[in-house]
Amino acid sequence: MNVDELRQDNKIWGTKDINFWAFLSAMLVKMKPKSILEIGAGRSTTFLADSAFENQSLLISIEESEDWMKYISNSLECMCLPNKCIIHMPVNKDGWYDVDEFSLNTRLFNQTFDLVFVDGPSGIAKRAHKEGANRIAHACRNARMVIVTG
Repeated sequence: MNVDELRQDNKIWGTKDINFWAFLSAMLVKMKPKSILEIGAGRSTTFLADSAFENQSLLISIEESEDWMKYISNSLECMCLPNKCIIHMPVNKDGWYDVDEFSLNTRLFNQTFDLVFVDGPSGIAKRAHKEGANRIAHACRNARMVIVTG
């Protein structure tokens, strides 16, 4: 199996470089977001959860993989951080979350977010989903910062 096949099967975990993690850490300390929406849980979830705990903030994190969600939840538990912030939400055949479930679970119609961190669903093409992009734009409507990773 080659590296591309491993990535497609979610067998390896790609990561950002140290500069990204330093930026994210510094930004969270400076910004102190009161509400965070993360789309696509991963290493960033530990940074965001730590910030949310420290600032008594709301964190909602959505993850498409149930295995990944369990892994991240266990990581948060090991760090003595609340791990109930991660919502498992599989993607549909069209490669995006069910838009109604997404809106319901993220409380998009009555919740605004200081920070929206978009790192999912996996695959750039999936993030181009028209209705999904509209829902993300709605979540970002009052955000002080939006971070989109690739």
